[in-house]
Amino acid sequence: MKPEVSIVIPAYNESERLGAPLRTILEFISTAGMNVELIVVDDGSSDDTVTVAERAFATMPDIQANVIR
Repeated sequence: MKPEVSIVIPAYNESERLGAPLRTILEFISTAGMNVELIVVDDGSSDDTVTVAERAFATMPDIQANVIR
């Protein structure tokens, strides 16, 4: 099903700050009652930004979420 809303978060070396906001957004999506997708766009980070995003997404596998590198 095509999402009604796409949330796109640009990220570059955000591993220390990304986890908590992603969890908040995922919790909102889970209760929003809409078909929402969450996308983190990593612009070549040299830290664990991608891993942090993937771990957050794994906590709520029913939500359509992706990391684009």
